[in-house]
Amino acid sequence: MGAATRVRRARTADLPQIVAIHEAAFSGFFLTLLGAPFLRELYRAFMVEATAICLVGEVERPSGVPELAGFVVGTVTPESFFRKLLLKRGARFALAAVPALLRHPRRVFPRLLGAVRYRGERPIDVPDAALLSSIGVHPQAARRGLGRALVEQFCEQAARLGAQRVYLTTDHEGNEAVNSLYRRAGFDLAGTLVRPDGRIMNTYVRVLTTEHAFAK
Repeated sequence: MGAATRVRRARTADLPQIVAIHEAAFSGFFLTLLGAPFLRELYRAFMVEATAICLVGEVERPSGVPELAGFVVGTVTPESFFRKLLLKRGARFALAAVPALLRHPRRVFPRLLGAVRYRGERPIDVPDAALLSSIGVHPQAARRGLGRALVEQFCEQAARLGAQRVYLTTDHEGNEAVNSLYRRAGFDLAGTLVRPDGRIMNTYVRVLTTEHAFAK
């Protein structure tokens, strides 16, 4: 894969590639364990909801043809987005998760219960903030600037939708490359939180600049 060529809005036709990139970038993670049908439902929701953002990044292959190699998703209304997600798509998510639940009931069931209560984990002192929910880059396209480009375009889209800040959470331990990416992209560490499963997460916040405001 070559250097990043562009970041654009995702289309429905991109969904299989987004799922494949997620599986390659997050092998062994809980959402990956739930399977491709579950991931398709999740990323489809970020494509169709008005307050959500779903962007993809392309890199140029040796043939000169662009290839999708990364994605970023989020929402400017985290609490209401995940509430609507449960109400509108809860049955589909449950059905998609059944195979994983049958294979790994002790691991999957508690996490699914936590997912039902999930509302974006927005810090109470960070109003008007968009959530950058997930960003993935195919391992073959790592360290080529695609992740940073996706973050920047996400911030611009969030500003256009009225957000004044962007926040995100990422693992505190064993994740220095990702933490470093966010610090270089202008995010400040706002604190840590401990999820019910014991994972320690860093919360980062970025104030959107005047430049982003002009992009509205």
